[in-house]
Amino acid sequence: MNTLNPAILYQPKDGHAAVDIVFVHGLGGDSYKTWTEEECCWPRDLLRDDFPDARIMTWGYDSSVAKLQEPSSQTSIFSNAESLLNSLARVRDGLNGNECPIIFVCHSLGGLVTKQALIRASEYLHNSQDYRLGSLFTCTIGIIFMGTPHRGSDKTPLGHIAAATAKVMLRQPSRKLLKVLEKDSDILEHQRRSFDSIKERFFIVCLSESLPMKHVGMIVPEWSATLDGFKVKHETVPGKDHRGMVRFARKTEEGYRIVTSYLKACLKECWDENETSKSWFCYESIVKPPGRHCH
Repeated sequence: MNTLNPAILYQPKDGHAAVDIVFVHGLGGDSYKTWTEEECCWPRDLLRDDFPDARIMTWGYDSSVAKLQEPSSQTSIFSNAESLLNSLARVRDGLNGNECPIIFVCHSLGGLVTKQALIRASEYLHNSQDYRLGSLFTCTIGIIFMGTPHRGSDKTPLGHIAAATAKVMLRQPSRKLLKVLEKDSDILEHQRRSFDSIKERFFIVCLSESLPMKHVGMIVPEWSATLDGFKVKHETVPGKDHRGMVRFARKTEEGYRIVTSYLKACLKECWDENETSKSWFCYESIVKPPGRHCH
């Protein structure tokens, strides 16, 4: 199974969707396994029931600190962000859905990639450089960050240890990705300021882990996993560590309820603020909307 680039996990039977929900995994993650618990990939197996009018996608990229079988991708969040924009635009072009609203759900490093992608999309739009990529900025209505190190991670040295171990094993870790995660690095600080200038238009949720990982500790503490801002929502996922906070096997899990409630809140806010959207979106996603969809 190809776990790189976008894959459509679910779309309405008629091919028309009211919203695109795009999942972006984190450091050392995978576009399927990151979101899977007990063989249940919840964006594919659970979310469709609660959002039957949504098109659900997962986007993958090589985010490993040190892979065991092959050299890690010699890239950075900047090139990954460009890849996210281009690949998502291609998928939406192929589905004739390039005006469809977008909500991103991001884990760990995936949040940094998504922030950078939206910064670049904004630049493409406002510089009249590329309307196609710039439209991804205007179409994005919300972002749910799950364990994203907005201010770097105290556990970054563990990444360096893993990279050093990989070097001993004749592997080639990506230094660029490790540098990005260094606490308060210049790259993250610049990105944080740039994102602050555009984030007010988005419905933003920052979720943080509540438990330390065994033998490792807290990966992204709450102070790092939260963004400043009056409108930004903050919450902790109870009973979950950094890896487990994005893995649910059943709808009754509190973490799943938290994520789906914020997805619905994002859509309701969009529905309430934009009168024209009322013709294409039923915010509870129970009754199929009679009007406009993405085509």
